[in-house]
Amino acid sequence: KIRKSAISVSSSDGGLTACTNKLSDCHITHDLPEFTEPVLKQDTIYFSGYIVDYNGGEDKVSLGTDDLLGGGYKNYRTDVQPNGYFSIKIPQTHPVVLLATTPVCPIFPYIEPGKNLFVILAPDNRIVYAGDGAPLAREDQMLRNSNRAYLPYLSNFYADIKGMTPEQYKNYFIAVQRKAESFIDSL
Repeated sequence: KIRKSAISVSSSDGGLTACTNKLSDCHITHDLPEFTEPVLKQDTIYFSGYIVDYNGGEDKVSLGTDDLLGGGYKNYRTDVQPNGYFSIKIPQTHPVVLLATTPVCPIFPYIEPGKNLFVILAPDNRIVYAGDGAPLAREDQMLRNSNRAYLPYLSNFYADIKGMTPEQYKNYFIAVQRKAESFIDSL
C-alpha cells in the first residue's frame, strides 16, 4: 500500500513493515548498554578497514589521538595493503575521537579502549562502521553531521585538571559526562 509519504510492505508470515521518506518519522533504535561512568583504563583500540576500489595510490592511513593523561598528541601510521585493507592497534587510556587520514577521505570515529572498529570507505566518501565499537561511532558521526557539538575536545581540559587529586579528577569527568548526556537526551 502506498499512502502519501509511507509505503507498507506485507511479508508472507503476516508481518507488516512501514517505510517512509519523512525525516520526522525516522529514528534510530539500539540496545547499547547504559554508560554509567567514565571509561579510563589502559587497553588497546583495534582500528581496521577496507577501501573500496583501492587503486594503490596513497598507501598510508594516519591516525591521531589526544593523550589526555600524558599530555600532547600521538600519531600512528599504518600501510594500506594492495587489496585495500589496513589494520592497526593503538594503546589508549580513555574514549577518543580518532583523527584518521585515509586515501579516500578523513574520518573522525569515536571509540573506547578495548573496542574493535572496522570501517569500509567508499569512493563517494560514504563510511560504514562494523565491530563492537560501531554503534557509538555511527551515532557520534550522525551527531557530528548535524553540526551540533556535544563532545568537548580533550585538549581543552589540560588547564582544568592540572594538580587535581584523583577524586577531584573523577568528579570533574563525571560532571563533563553528565553535561554530554543531558545534551544527547535533549535530542
